[in-house]
Amino acid sequence: MAYIGRIGTPLFANFSYFFWTMKLDYSQFYNGYHLLSLLFFSAVAWWIGGQYDHKRQVNEKLKEKRNELQSLLDNVDAALWSLDYRTNRFSLSKGFERILGIHIENAYDWEAIWKKYIYHEDFKKMADFLEQYRADEKKLVNTIECRISDGQQIKWVEIKLSPVRNEKGELIKTNGIILDITDRKESDEQIKALAYTDTLTGLPNRTALFWDLNERMRAGKETALLIIDLDRFKMVNDSFGHRAGDVLLKEAAGRFESVLREGEGAIYRYGGDEFWLIGYDTNKVRMTLLAEALLETLTAPFEIQGHDIVITPSIGISTSPADAEKLDTLLMYAVSAMRIAKEKGRNNYQFFDSVLYNRLQRKAALEKELQRAIWKSELFLAYQPQVDLVTGNITGFEALIRWKSSVFGNVSPAEFIPVAEESGLITSIGEWVLREACLQSNRWYKKGYGRLGMSVNISVQQFQNRHFVETFQAIIQETEMDPAFLQIEITESMMQNTQETKWILDQLKGVGVKVSIDDFGTGYSSLSVIKELPLDCLKIDQSFVRDVTTSKKEAAIVKNIIDLADNLELNVVAEGIESADQLDMLRQLGCQTGQGYWFSRPLPECDADKLLEAQPKGTLLDKMEA
Repeated sequence: MAYIGRIGTPLFANFSYFFWTMKLDYSQFYNGYHLLSLLFFSAVAWWIGGQYDHKRQVNEKLKEKRNELQSLLDNVDAALWSLDYRTNRFSLSKGFERILGIHIENAYDWEAIWKKYIYHEDFKKMADFLEQYRADEKKLVNTIECRISDGQQIKWVEIKLSPVRNEKGELIKTNGIILDITDRKESDEQIKALAYTDTLTGLPNRTALFWDLNERMRAGKETALLIIDLDRFKMVNDSFGHRAGDVLLKEAAGRFESVLREGEGAIYRYGGDEFWLIGYDTNKVRMTLLAEALLETLTAPFEIQGHDIVITPSIGISTSPADAEKLDTLLMYAVSAMRIAKEKGRNNYQFFDSVLYNRLQRKAALEKELQRAIWKSELFLAYQPQVDLVTGNITGFEALIRWKSSVFGNVSPAEFIPVAEESGLITSIGEWVLREACLQSNRWYKKGYGRLGMSVNISVQQFQNRHFVETFQAIIQETEMDPAFLQIEITESMMQNTQETKWILDQLKGVGVKVSIDDFGTGYSSLSVIKELPLDCLKIDQSFVRDVTTSKKEAAIVKNIIDLADNLELNVVAEGIESADQLDMLRQLGCQTGQGYWFSRPLPECDADKLLEAQPKGTLLDKMEA
């Protein structure tokens, strides 16, 4: 069959010549003219037949290739199509049947297809895309992702359009491909869910929080940010285990979600024991109601592992644009408000307040400078004399820390000591104070002023440090201080754990130091505790001394403290003596020792030296009476 043209065409040509020209007369074959004619027509027919065979073979190969290509296109997981605007010819692959779920014969009405199958929420998106596609003459490939629906299910598709333009730039043809990306979208959603969801609580996580916050801030939408920190959550983990803590966090997340009404906001787990809430309304009344509802939802105890666990939140609130227009500032203000809520006793909410924020900023700056204060030699000790109320002689000094900052100037101890305690710096500062006080006592001894008592205040954190006793003993040895003239002052709050306190004090008493209770009468120590502890002195708080001459109740309290000390064989020191009347009353009540502004303010070392130099010339009582 490959040479049917080359064989058939010459045969047909020769037979036709024999029939029409030679009239079927065989004798004509011997005629040279006819014989040459037959040979000529055979050659021409052979050439024509060859052309026919070649064209037929080419067409068969093209058909075979076209069938192969069509088979490939029909089996590709995509719908391929082409639209010629000149002829309005629309060709497509069978992928339309798989993706759109329609028979291919019904897929040739282009406009009807899109109007019917494009998901209604994406119809405008598709219309805008097609309009931009026709207008853009430079882009070679245009892509859009949208949804299609056959009324039963929704699929995601990716549509790519490639334009063909003539020399004038006119659109004459569009080639397109439609890919079913539903599986990819579902995978993306799963990945996104993992990336944006907290695995423990199921709430959106920190990544989702910052994404949503950035979107709202960029759009200029009013936004309230509430930071919810669970108070003392670490105690739950420490007491009941981390699994119990996880259960509590999950239940707390559920309670917070139940508080939010639709369209009111979104709750996120920031991490640890912190939940952050984005409010869509910055109205202060509504935010107040929301914060109170969040507090209220945690009032009921959590039943975990057979225990009723109560936990409270501290909530800080800042708003945009009222408080801040930038995200970082909004976050910083909300954090500061939350810290203020904790400072005010926890279990409350606080809106951002610029005055309180400035106070926190100063506090943070003080902490930063306080870390450098020791090695910058900005800390120093002031010494307030303790006076024998009978003889008027100075019996010792109380070492009081002072700070002259190169940045803030003179900073009150009432301001920087709480900062040191909260930051943990108080331990290293306390060690420095103890060392300096011991060295100063030795300097006075070497100057010939005799052995004077030196009282040093010990902080709670310092006292509870497990290395406190060893450090204390090391400083005593290092400074060569005579421990008999060193007295440490502790507060009643340190005496809650009697056994532990007694053990520490016994170790210190073994060294030879004295122990005094500072601000006695303002705490909650019981007589049984005082009886058990190895004490040497009680210091009457200045709040009792202040009204000792005008209030019978205050005088009675002071008298009872003095009598108690006498019966327990303890010394007594009255703090805050500021007048002659107070001094006389304390003498009458039997007080042995006192200190206060009536005698002297706390003095720097040089002024304390002058006071001691003048001691042989007259007692402090003589000077006061003069």
